[in-house]
Amino acid sequence: MDKVYAFQTLLKKEFQSRLDRNPYYSQRAFALHLEMNNGTLSRLMNGKRSLSYKKAISISQILNFSVNRQKKFLLSIATHQAESGSKRKDKELSELYKFNQYKTKAKQTIQKYNEISQEHFKFISEWYHYAIMQMMEGKDFKLNYCWIASQLEISPTKVKMAIDRLIELGLVIKENQTLKRTQNHLEIIDKQLTSRAQKQRQSDILKLSQKSLDRDSLQLRNHSGVTMNIDPELIPEAKEKIESFLDELSDFLESGRKEKVYELTVNLFPLQKGSPS
Repeated sequence: MDKVYAFQTLLKKEFQSRLDRNPYYSQRAFALHLEMNNGTLSRLMNGKRSLSYKKAISISQILNFSVNRQKKFLLSIATHQAESGSKRKDKELSELYKFNQYKTKAKQTIQKYNEISQEHFKFISEWYHYAIMQMMEGKDFKLNYCWIASQLEISPTKVKMAIDRLIELGLVIKENQTLKRTQNHLEIIDKQLTSRAQKQRQSDILKLSQKSLDRDSLQLRNHSGVTMNIDPELIPEAKEKIESFLDELSDFLESGRKEKVYELTVNLFPLQKGSPS
C-alpha cells in the first residue's frame, strides 16, 4: 500500500468538510478555490504530485491553516519530495526535511552530552540564537517577539523563527509563559573543523563588533589588540590558552547580575602572508 502523507489527509479533510456543508460542492470548485486546475488537485490528493514551497504556502494561507497545521502541511510535502523521488527539489523544502531528520538525533545528543554537531549547528549559527538564549537568564526577560527584536535590533520574524528552532532542537522549552534553557553550555563536537556556518557566524560577529566600535562608549566596551612577531609552532598552545581564558572570564562575568547580553571575542590571526623561509 502506498504511503499516505499528511498533506493528502489535510486536503481531503478540507474538501470533505466543504462537501458536508454543501452536498453539491465539487472537487473542481475546491481546485478553483485553491487556484489550481482539477487534474493537479486530484494528483496531489492521490500522492502522485508534489508542490513548490511557494504554492504550498499559498494553499495553507487560502485554507487559513494554524501555524502548527501549516508546519505539518509543509513538512509532509518536503518528506514526499524526498521519499518519492520527485524531480521537484525546492531548496526551502529540502532544508525543512533535513532539519526534521536532524532534530531528533540532535536533541538526543544535546540532552545527553551538551554537544551539537557541525551538521546541526548550521541551523542555529546566526548570532541571535545565542543572544536570545542568554537573554532568558535575565530577570527582565519577556517572551514577547517584538520586545526581544527591539533589544537585539532584528525583526520579530527572525526572533520567532529562532525560538522555534531552539525549541525543536531541545535547547529551549516553554515553561510558565516564558522560555527556559535546557543546557547551560553548548559545545560543538567537531569544533576543530571550520564549517561555512561557523565562518558566517564569525563574520557576523565581526560586523557587530564594528557596529559597537562606532556606537558604544568606552564605558560599555573594550576594543584592543597587540601586534606580535611570533613562532607559528606555538599557535596550538596559544589556542588552548585562549580557550581557558575565555572560559575563566565568562565564569567571572556571569557570576554577577545578569542584566545585559555581551559577546566576547579574541582574534589571533596572521597579518603576514606566506611562511618563514
